[in-house]
Amino acid sequence: MNITAGYKTDFGQFGKVSWDASLNLNETKVTRDYLDSNNNPLLSAQGIGYLSTAFPRNKLIFGASWHKGKWDFAIHEMRWGHTINQLQYVTGPNAWSNSVFYQMYSKPKFQTNILLGYQATSRLHVALGANNLFNEYPSRIPLNTSYVGVVPYDTSAQQLGFNGGYYYLSLDYSL
Repeated sequence: MNITAGYKTDFGQFGKVSWDASLNLNETKVTRDYLDSNNNPLLSAQGIGYLSTAFPRNKLIFGASWHKGKWDFAIHEMRWGHTINQLQYVTGPNAWSNSVFYQMYSKPKFQTNILLGYQATSRLHVALGANNLFNEYPSRIPLNTSYVGVVPYDTSAQQLGFNGGYYYLSLDYSL
């Protein structure tokens, strides 16, 4: 279920603000698993986890966009709910097992995005911004579930990307 709301406020000489918020709520359950011709379940605990708990059950986004004259500023906060993944061991007695997994709990994550812009001309807008301003990363996984330690983060969790913060200067020119 998705719920969104928006509201505009006019602060007169101090500009106008557009407030917004959205909430996503979802739940996926595997209610039945079929057997293959050898009488083995088609889905392992890992497969069931990918379908049911790798995605947060909720995501909240809220923020505001301010405009005054040629200036604009936007700030938005995102919160992803927790995830649980079944990670495969790559070392030790359970390495590469298809029945024994490490249950990885990733706590809720937050991300802040900002943008400061200026309408330089009627056609040129200049902006400085950041996605993931505070350089947040996914949860770190144990070494025994990270193949040769290549990716240290839980990339199965559908929360934050594993590249950290992204900072940019934008020049938008309208023809």
